[in-house]
Order: sequence, then structure tokens, then C-alpha cells
Amino acid sequence: MKKGTAIAALLIGAAAAGQASATTYVYNRNNPGQNPAAGYMENITTTWTPSNNRLTWSVTFSDQLTNGFYLALSPGENPKNNSGQLGFLYFDATDASDVAVTAYAYRGQGYTSYLEGDVSQPGNQAPDFIAGTEGTADGSWVLDASVTDVGGKRTLSLTIDASVIQNHVPLYPDPDGEPWTGVSFGERLGYWFGTFRNLQTGYTADGRLTQWGFSAYGWSDTAYLHTITVVPLPPAAWAGLIGLAGAAVLRRRVG
Repeated sequence: MKKGTAIAALLIGAAAAGQASATTYVYNRNNPGQNPAAGYMENITTTWTPSNNRLTWSVTFSDQLTNGFYLALSPGENPKNNSGQLGFLYFDATDASDVAVTAYAYRGQGYTSYLEGDVSQPGNQAPDFIAGTEGTADGSWVLDASVTDVGGKRTLSLTIDASVIQNHVPLYPDPDGEPWTGVSFGERLGYWFGTFRNLQTGYTADGRLTQWGFSAYGWSDTAYLHTITVVPLPPAAWAGLIGLAGAAVLRRRVG
């Protein structure tokens, strides 16, 4: 294939992909502020695509100590102390070949949303379970959950269709009437991320967590981070680029 024809073909393919995709918010950070007690985080990368509720979260560690994490995300604020608004994800890599993922509504404190649903009420309120992957739970919402060890480093990666979380109606809504945002974010991002070493877990037959024990616990949390907005070109712009590529092909043929 001639060079000009190849360029045109690539642009046409990119146009099709661009029209089929949608706005994605991206955050990438090297060496985030952290407590590294359960493994040193070299990089955090996350993406959110609102049109299909696609969330990715990937963390690379400079060592191979970490075998689990929890995660809460917000559209800006630090997730801590925001109950009834956010999803809370548990990533269990005690078996690296079969990672377990569980989602609850975040209680606003600590990592024990799997045990306690609402800290604002007296007594122990039932946890607000959303979805899991163990036992009889339908794990199809988890598209990828993996552990990759290379060169003494470890990467924990998660990709989910978060629709089941976004569509969840919390058992204990925010007392101030703030809306449920699940795991979504936009031009701003806040996260509450905890890491664990020597994790021990347990599950019920329907996929709910019963145990989350560990020997060491690290974390990183922050608020109002600026994300990168990736927006596909509109069809008219792609048409112009393809036209230019076609003209380049024609000029080569005439020459």
C-alpha cells in the first residue's frame, strides 16, 4: 500500500473509532503522596468514561508486597466522611490468578463498609452490599482484574462496567441530601485508596465479604485533582482530515 493511501486508511479507521467513543477523563500521577507501609506506589492511573460507565484503575508498585486494596472515588472532594454518596471497591489479590472484587456503598469512614453500613446511626447498621464476584454473585461487571509482576515491580489493574454501582440506590442516603455519584468523576477527582500486605479474606456463598485482615496497611488520599479530558473529534473534523489525506494521495498519483 502506498504511503498516502495508508494515511487515508488510518484516518478513516480513527474516524470510526472516534465517532464510536466518548469523552473520557484521565488522571495519571507518578509517586503520589502516600503512606507506603504496604508497598510503595510508583504510579496511579485512572480513567472514567461516563457514556458507558467504564472505570479503570491501575497502580504500579516498586515492590511486590501489596496483594489487595480498597478504593473510593469522588467528583472532587476527598471521599472520607462522605457517606451515602460513593461506591467502595475491594480488590482481593490473595489468589493472583483469580482476583476477587466486591462493591459496597461507602460508609464514609475507614475500610469497614463491608461490616457497617451507616456510622451516623446508633448501633451496627447492615452493610450496603452492591455487587461481587465470588460464590454465586454475577461477576460480569468486572471486565478485568489482574496482577502483573515484572522486574521486581507489581501492577494491580482493574476495569469495570460500573453501571451496577452508578444505578445503585443507597440504603443510607447522604443525610444532607447530596446525590449518589458512585465511582464517577469528571474534570476534578478525589480518591481514598488503601493498600494491604498479607491480606486474608473470606466470603459468603452469595459473594459478600466476611473478613478483611492484613499485616500492614498503607494509603493515599487527596481531593480536587485536575484530570485530562479526552474528547473525540466531531465527524466534521474527521471528514476534513480524511479529505486532506485523500488530496495527498491524489497529488502523489498526479506527481
